[in-house]
Amino acid sequence: LLLTAGIAWLLCRPVRVWLAERLNRVRESSHLDWLAQHHSWVIDRLIPLVTPVAWVTGLWISVSVAEQVGWPHAVAQIAINLVLAWLVIRLAADVVPNAALAQLIAVLAWVVAALNIVHLLGPTLELLDRAAIVVGGLRVSLLTIVKGVLSLTILLWAATVGSELFERRMTRVSEITPR
Repeated sequence: LLLTAGIAWLLCRPVRVWLAERLNRVRESSHLDWLAQHHSWVIDRLIPLVTPVAWVTGLWISVSVAEQVGWPHAVAQIAINLVLAWLVIRLAADVVPNAALAQLIAVLAWVVAALNIVHLLGPTLELLDRAAIVVGGLRVSLLTIVKGVLSLTILLWAATVGSELFERRMTRVSEITPR
């Protein structure tokens, strides 16, 4: 674990500097609106994630080698799961503008990741599915409700983002009247 972390850190220090310089040049010479608007966010939030991504890659390689040779690799597999969970949680929390909602997403994601790592996610999902009532011919379980709420949240967020993007594009077109 320490060897792959050290190698990732040593390799990614110059890569992060190169990426920051490259993004600055692309921002100045390009007409990419998104990069111009979110340049500081990309520099501050995404470039630091290069090292953990490289670390996970190194851990995957080491786990593959350990499997081929027959060495124990359970700790490295747990580390991969933890670092991947941290990366996903960090990206999700950075994308959500509301701090309280970002905190809620982070807590829920850590709970799911912890249950998955200790192999209790399946039994927990089965327990939630067993807690059900039948209304008419419809079976409603806690798992169904959780899935529905998550699906609705994601779809509403996507619709909001899509409508804001569409509205920005529409206001830029001069031939279209507000009517």
